[in-house]
Amino acid sequence: MCEPASKSEITTGAGAQRNSPHWKRQMERAMRELDPENLTRQVHAAEEAIFLRWQEMEKNPSLRETRELEEIKAATNELLTIKTQKLNWPDPFRTTDPNS
Repeated sequence: MCEPASKSEITTGAGAQRNSPHWKRQMERAMRELDPENLTRQVHAAEEAIFLRWQEMEKNPSLRETRELEEIKAATNELLTIKTQKLNWPDPFRTTDPNS
């Protein structure tokens, strides 16, 4: 099995971007965006592109055991980091004390 993709593997250069899958281009845009309002739109666009790619992979079992699947998993983790750290959204995995 392939090792999970690192953040640097998700980020591609401009030349490689033309040959990258749509979801990777959307991720690149989200990772470069600095304006919070635009960042929210870019995060949603990246999530939609990833979702559509997952649907394609579901229809074609030969695509499921690829390095791309590991890259998608890394990208979803990166999106969560962007949402919680840059956009200050609540972390869905952080437990809170109901008494606080």
